[in-house]
Amino acid sequence: MQDVLNDYIDFCSEERLLPSKAAMRMQLAGTTFDFNVKSNVYYDKVERGFRTHQYLGLYKNKSVRAIGKVCAIIRAVEENGFIRFTNEMGELTAERKQIIDKAMNDAITCGYDIRHYEYRYFFVEKFYETNFQKVSSGGCMGARIFDLEEILDFDNNKSVPDTFWIAEELKKHSWR
Repeated sequence: MQDVLNDYIDFCSEERLLPSKAAMRMQLAGTTFDFNVKSNVYYDKVERGFRTHQYLGLYKNKSVRAIGKVCAIIRAVEENGFIRFTNEMGELTAERKQIIDKAMNDAITCGYDIRHYEYRYFFVEKFYETNFQKVSSGGCMGARIFDLEEILDFDNNKSVPDTFWIAEELKKHSWR
């Protein structure tokens, strides 16, 4: 039953039917963490899908270590020597195309071939350092959605605080 519910939530999210004003998606970022933060981008396989979210948190060593506000989502794959880009949200700029190409090259040094498989690239305005620690035993097995309004106790009906403030406040909280 839980699988059916999760599939329905994913469907509603992909169709942009769910609110996302203060949702943070936490993604695992081990070997690519430094590149992700430096380039303000995170990538994941398209077939993994995603729920609508405004913020992206990067998880490493039992903590969300960086958070950024999503400003663009672009799919890309190399076909016949050329990169095909599909814009999902935000602007597809020449700079973002270059960053995607750099990500494809950087991934090779980490042992990943992301050039020949379609990936979704999440661009953020800027990743801010944070330390939102997981206090329960064991690591995290995959992506997770956090409601920042609930965690940080702010009123989502008003404007959402800026990302730097969110990053600083998350340092005062933990999760299981």
